[in-house]
Amino acid sequence: MIQLLSDRRGSRAWKIEGPKGTVAVKANNPDGDGARDKAAEMAQEDDHLVRLTAAGAISPDYRVSAGVWEGGRWLAVNWIEGVPLWRALALARGPEGD
Repeated sequence: MIQLLSDRRGSRAWKIEGPKGTVAVKANNPDGDGARDKAAEMAQEDDHLVRLTAAGAISPDYRVSAGVWEGGRWLAVNWIEGVPLWRALALARGPEGD
């Protein structure tokens, strides 16, 4: 099963369920409304996950993979049930959603 979770601010995220488990996949959308340079942000996000794993702060099983495609970058992590981080941090954002 593939479920689109988010399509906003230049990126898309999906929940993908397969025979080996469930993952969240995020990719930049360079042609989307209000698209910014999400590819660079996603590279930074991936770098943080790699560093947190190396420091022992997160499980090495969390980050599944990451890479590039003709339109930018993508990142896959193991799915964790709960409230989406965007919603969980809603009170900390300003009126523009930043």
